[in-house]
Amino acid sequence: MKKLTRRRRPKQSPIEQQRENKQKRIVAMYPAERIEKILRTEAEWKNMSYRAQERREMNLADELLRFDPVRRLIYGAAYRWTNAYQDKRLTFEDFLSAFYEAVWRVIDAYTWATDFYLYETMSRAIQKRGLSILRATGTDKRRAFHEALPLADEI
Repeated sequence: MKKLTRRRRPKQSPIEQQRENKQKRIVAMYPAERIEKILRTEAEWKNMSYRAQERREMNLADELLRFDPVRRLIYGAAYRWTNAYQDKRLTFEDFLSAFYEAVWRVIDAYTWATDFYLYETMSRAIQKRGLSILRATGTDKRRAFHEALPLADEI
């Protein structure tokens, strides 16, 4: 009698394993629209990194900050944070410049070998930078001292 042998999957490299784990995680966590943004941003980063390597340039942030999903992420977050904290004397431009700086640093430090995709990392950096801005304003339990009040009609 012939012994039945099971076919084994070819062993995956660590890169393939990490890519597969990332893919499984985002499918389980996010809706299809967000997954598409994540994968488009990752593909654009990959293409830009290849082009930068060919031109012997190291600055990807300029080009990637103009990429539509990234720009929408930054502007959308700045708009939401501005609306939520209008009474804290923080403007749209305050949030926008801080978020651009945070995303710039994320793009410069990003590698494919991380556990998160670039879009996810940028989103988390924006969230943390927004909280840092609020902490820097000195908001505390005594809210009355930090809320912007309109000027009286008659001064």
